[in-house]
Amino acid sequence: MAPALLKASTETKMDRLKNLMQREGYAGMIKKTSPYTGLKGKPDTRVAGSTKYGLYYDSKGILTGGIGDRIDSEEEANKYMNISDERAIKIFNEETVPSHDKGTMELLKRQGIDSTSLSDSQLDAVKDMVFQLGSNVDKKFPKLFKAIKKGDYKKASYEAAHNNSGGASDWMKQTSVRVKDFQKRIRIQAVKKDLKNKAIRKIVIP
Repeated sequence: MAPALLKASTETKMDRLKNLMQREGYAGMIKKTSPYTGLKGKPDTRVAGSTKYGLYYDSKGILTGGIGDRIDSEEEANKYMNISDERAIKIFNEETVPSHDKGTMELLKRQGIDSTSLSDSQLDAVKDMVFQLGSNVDKKFPKLFKAIKKGDYKKASYEAAHNNSGGASDWMKQTSVRVKDFQKRIRIQAVKKDLKNKAIRKIVIP
């Protein structure tokens, strides 16, 4: 890869991580605290006595730690209770994001979607959706992924925000900003063409 392209790729990756951190790392801004009550607790509260990126209960009352890491055991809870900012960011960059990105690729393969058919923007949109909603999100949004497979990104954008009855999807109700971000990126289609053995890239917004 040429130096300029490598630099652009690295900057894009860093921008994505920064955006994810801003969305997922809101625990430090939660002012209300609540006692530790196990893996479920009072929504949108920090566990009393935990560090900035320690334990908190998300909007559904699910115990979470670090930067968007769902806690599944008491052992993990102990690990995150007094975690430092530096350690939380390291886990996020080196463990959490790569794990969810791997889940994304497995989901796309399961749905018969060629990841190379998606632009970087579109692939990141799906990765961030999986980061937030889990690697089985295709079960919640089957029509969305069928649309992606067909290359109908306008339809995929619509499905992200709507349920089967045409009303707002739960995702839209709970985190509309993230849905709108997904819609914006999934509609940015990169069309690759070969011209005199030189690959050119054209950005098309359907």
